[in-house]
Amino acid sequence: MHDSSDDPRIKELIGAILRTATGAFDTYLEPSSQRDGIDAIIAGFNAMSARLSELYGRLDEQVTRRTAQLESAGEQLRILAYTDPLTGLANRSELGRHLDSQLAAVSRGEPASTLLVLDLDSFKLINDTHGHHLGDQVLQELTRRMRGIVRDTDLVARLGGDEFALLVHLPDSEAPGFAERLLAGLNQPMLLESIVVNPGVSIGYAPADAALDAEQWIRQADTAMYEAKRSKTDKVQRFAQHMLVERITKSRLIADLRNAVRTEEIYADYLPIVDLASSGVLAYKARARWDHPENGLIPPETFVPLAKEAGLLPAVRHRMVRSTLADFASWRRSAQISADCRLHLNINHIALREDAFTGQLAEQLAELELPAENLVLEVTEGHFISEDGEELRNMHRLKELGIKVFLDKFGAGYSSFGYLARLPISGIKLDKSLTNGIHKDPVKLEVLRAIVSMADALELECVAVAVRTDEQAQALQALGVRNAQGYHVGASAKRA
Repeated sequence: MHDSSDDPRIKELIGAILRTATGAFDTYLEPSSQRDGIDAIIAGFNAMSARLSELYGRLDEQVTRRTAQLESAGEQLRILAYTDPLTGLANRSELGRHLDSQLAAVSRGEPASTLLVLDLDSFKLINDTHGHHLGDQVLQELTRRMRGIVRDTDLVARLGGDEFALLVHLPDSEAPGFAERLLAGLNQPMLLESIVVNPGVSIGYAPADAALDAEQWIRQADTAMYEAKRSKTDKVQRFAQHMLVERITKSRLIADLRNAVRTEEIYADYLPIVDLASSGVLAYKARARWDHPENGLIPPETFVPLAKEAGLLPAVRHRMVRSTLADFASWRRSAQISADCRLHLNINHIALREDAFTGQLAEQLAELELPAENLVLEVTEGHFISEDGEELRNMHRLKELGIKVFLDKFGAGYSSFGYLARLPISGIKLDKSLTNGIHKDPVKLEVLRAIVSMADALELECVAVAVRTDEQAQALQALGVRNAQGYHVGASAKRA
């Protein structure tokens, strides 16, 4: 009988099994002609090896496919991480990488470059008027124009909102010309959905400096851009160190202002409005003042724009209304003022858009037992009041309550009596540009004569401001102006 343990096929079979265990799934054994039990085992092994080879091939394909998918997903994530989704431009992170690289190149003595930051001047107005959908189209059109202006080697990025940055490989000497060409190209009107918009652009730029890091470089160009935004004429500005100092100072003042509206630092002082004929006090004009603990008295022309920029105007207004009404109620109770003496108080036109404003004012007057007829709200004439908007509806509500509304700084804005006739107002306050030098300017005198006559025809009270000399007072009185305020007729008499 044959001893199978000496059969060489057994050794071949064991070796094949070991090779298969190491991953050699293509191992194949040739069966013998004996067709015995060992051959049956070899046939089974070959079938198993073939099956394993097939499964491994499929697995390898799946691994390859999944690897490609993962690599594609990783690339998409990288694109998302460094690309603005709306415009397809580089985002702030991607810009930072390029700035770091460029600053390193400059430190090695390679050619310098310039960073420009630009911002739209009226983007919020476009969004508010036409909707965010059109605003997005404005940003996309702006992107298309910028790409058409820069070279392939330059980088355009969106920093966020309506703020963009351009890294251009130009020396500082060529940057002004490029910035002006960019401004001209971007300031062309846009026709979007049959609507013509011209958002306006402000540009600031700063040359590369190896001593800076990426964020400092962005901050320099951004600071120059804000300087351009403040200017009415020079919409391209190169960074200068004094701009950064001013910006830091401004940021600190805004931070201080946030605290001031919660304390006694913001207060009111009061300027008398008098009858020119009798010199009797008819009213007091409340004026906001800021007594800064370190910088002393800061005038409203300085801190009111800061409050507007920081969104603090409603808080300043709330404090002024609350404190001045309380002062006035106290003076009436103690008989410091006559019963018919009025309080004049400036309000921003934004207040007239708030549904709750008139109701809150009525509640405060009732709580303090102040007659509504003794309150005059002054609205700056330079802010157009639409005939079908919330401002006009609130003005009518104020009139129904008995509160008077005066148009302040008349003559510096629309100056249309047809416009005035449609507004529920009780008076106008002449802009100081009309009253300054009136006694020695015959043209200005005739202009004022016409204004006073028209005001009388519309039964509007007319108050002159900034009356500083006896000559001014006499000329105004001769024209028929009955009431005036200014340091000639009465200095600040009270403080809250």
